[in-house]
Amino acid sequence: MSIRAGLAHQLGIAAETTYGTAVTVDHFYEDVSCEMTLVQEEIESASLRAGNMVLRDDRRVNDRQGVEGSIELEVMTKGFGLWFLHMLGAVAISTPSGGTNTRLHRHTLADLYGKSLTVQGGTPDVSGTVRPFNWLGCKVGSWELSQEVGGLLTLNLTLDGYDEDADGTPALASASYPDRDLFDFGQCAVTVAGSAFDATSLNVACDNALNTERRFLRASTLKKEPIHENLREITGELVGEFESMTAYNRFVSKTAAAVEFTWTGAVIEGSLNYKLVVTLPVVIFTGQTPSVGGPGIVEQSLPFKVLNNGSAEPITVDYYTTDTAS
Repeated sequence: MSIRAGLAHQLGIAAETTYGTAVTVDHFYEDVSCEMTLVQEEIESASLRAGNMVLRDDRRVNDRQGVEGSIELEVMTKGFGLWFLHMLGAVAISTPSGGTNTRLHRHTLADLYGKSLTVQGGTPDVSGTVRPFNWLGCKVGSWELSQEVGGLLTLNLTLDGYDEDADGTPALASASYPDRDLFDFGQCAVTVAGSAFDATSLNVACDNALNTERRFLRASTLKKEPIHENLREITGELVGEFESMTAYNRFVSKTAAAVEFTWTGAVIEGSLNYKLVVTLPVVIFTGQTPSVGGPGIVEQSLPFKVLNNGSAEPITVDYYTTDTAS
């Protein structure tokens, strides 16, 4: 029996060889939401014509500009290397010591030019037909990893795309989901300056500073591939209880500290587990002073900014999984 609502939705992606040239998707995800849309406007004539009081149908031109939108995912133990690669730019895949089936995908910052995705959303209509919408030339403009007590690790992605194709090419792919698990708050550990920190929530976000308006006077109204035009900005926030003056003093003195977030999942083999580790070697805390808003435990919000010390990678995302490729 056909499902006639969002329950039949599917989401798949694949790395493109050429920006904006569709490929068949081969990585599938259980998404919380997928909100992608074609961006287009009409260029309307401003000319006057005797007796005409409403814009004429033949005095407008369609300005098709591209695609934009967002996807929210719950991070899992397999299949996310491709997203991490397109979020940061570079990956090195190795077999860690003691491993046979385990792979370490180490992601670091690099130029995102030449890296784009075909994203396919299967959108069900009320007749029960799942319609394929293909979004070509998708690049990650910004992203955010978030974790709260009582919740799952989530990834929010803002995407910019070259064009939308809803004519059935490529056709709706047959979704196939690997056997994988979620990362949750009980698997998460936080360290600040090498010491454990009891956080109630955390997030880390990055703006990839892409110029997404590279349109020109030429035959196509669509853009050229977005490129970096500014420094990437990596920010975040830790929230916990006000335990001592240590965190406050770092904020006041602008003393840098290393921050690390680790999610440890099930055992893969031996001493190796499914794991996600986000390492930020140089972080400055940008505020704020703890404040009392009532009789309860005083919380401390610690917004931060990631810097580059010229030697360590500003951010490293290590993904321990059984995937042999991104």
